[in-house]
Amino acid sequence: MTQYKKYEFTFIYILDSDKNCNNVVHKVSEFGVTHIPALQEKILYIYPLIAELNESQSKVLHKLTDGNINKIVTMLSSKQYIDWIIDINEKKQTEYDILLQSIEIELFCGHYKKAKEELQEFNKNNENEIKLNADLYFKYTLIKSDCEHLLNNYSDAKDIITTLNSNSEFNKNFTLQLSLAHYYKHLWKSNDALKILEDIYGKTNAAIVDSFGILLSQYFINGTANKHDYPNSLKSFLDLFVYLDSNNLSPISSDCAKKERYKVYYNYYSSSNPDYDEIIVLADNLIKEYRESGNRLLANAYVLRGEINRLFEKYDFAEIDYEQSLLATDDRNIYTQVHLMRYYISSIKKKNFKRKLPLHTKQELVKLCDNNKYNDILFSLINSIELQDENASKIIKNFDEKIMIIL
Repeated sequence: MTQYKKYEFTFIYILDSDKNCNNVVHKVSEFGVTHIPALQEKILYIYPLIAELNESQSKVLHKLTDGNINKIVTMLSSKQYIDWIIDINEKKQTEYDILLQSIEIELFCGHYKKAKEELQEFNKNNENEIKLNADLYFKYTLIKSDCEHLLNNYSDAKDIITTLNSNSEFNKNFTLQLSLAHYYKHLWKSNDALKILEDIYGKTNAAIVDSFGILLSQYFINGTANKHDYPNSLKSFLDLFVYLDSNNLSPISSDCAKKERYKVYYNYYSSSNPDYDEIIVLADNLIKEYRESGNRLLANAYVLRGEINRLFEKYDFAEIDYEQSLLATDDRNIYTQVHLMRYYISSIKKKNFKRKLPLHTKQELVKLCDNNKYNDILFSLINSIELQDENASKIIKNFDEKIMIIL
């Protein structure tokens, strides 16, 4: 038996024999649907902003997770996932919807390779249905592309999703355009991403919110060298942020949560003399909100507060935030970008950390930056400083005045 001390419940490993390999294997005992309310009551103590599921919604959760306790806890610990379960409960679901959503749960839980294997098995078992059913094909292809995206295979993700038609009746809430723009962002084809989003600005706030990160990353990167492919990126961000408050589109909870993060950037960049105490309070509140609602962007919020502390030369506080961000996620991009900034603080700014989080060597950073253009650019900028090239002082000034955004 294994005790899950945090929520005071126990699950049992049921041992069995595997005749094919003459080994003992195990499965986890099923977590009964009747126990979900008691479990969520304990989880709500930690995440008080999450909605409580009713009986029918609990049954949907149990069906989606096959009674797997680890998956149930993951779903119950996130406001986003709870909202999703409530939405599913209010609509009729096909059998393939349930199957695909169970694979999505694997993605949400960070089991990307397992999700890919299950997608391949799903395709094998439903090949004819996928070809015949346009709704199924659309949903399957979206998940397949997202799986490659989460595995950091951005070109593959883009190639997969571009087989879909953005004008399809199955393209609900402009999911296709938003996903494609997201992949272009990771490929550092930021202008292509912005063009896709600009075309739907008047139709969904998600397009505007998703533009914020791209514009701010352009502002950070392009200010470090003689690049002017999008010179007004900061002004565009500030204007769009104001516009978001004035348009008449109905807000979506996930967009509102993201906007709260960008409020910190707005307050920092809209002032000629940013006040540390005011901005750090915004960052503190953001982290508190994300933590209590189980928002998967909690790691990004910690990095943001770390960056604010870095810019105000509070390096020990920054280090604590960077470490907290790494404890909140195993996302490789966040891991790499955090360690790039820690390397900058240590090697360029010559600051010693009181914390004991290891520093990566340049050779290790090269490997970490593999397959991500944005990471490569950040590394090359730091390398240019160490080589004392003609833009070195400009790059340092840019790093010391601007917030590195996680991309």
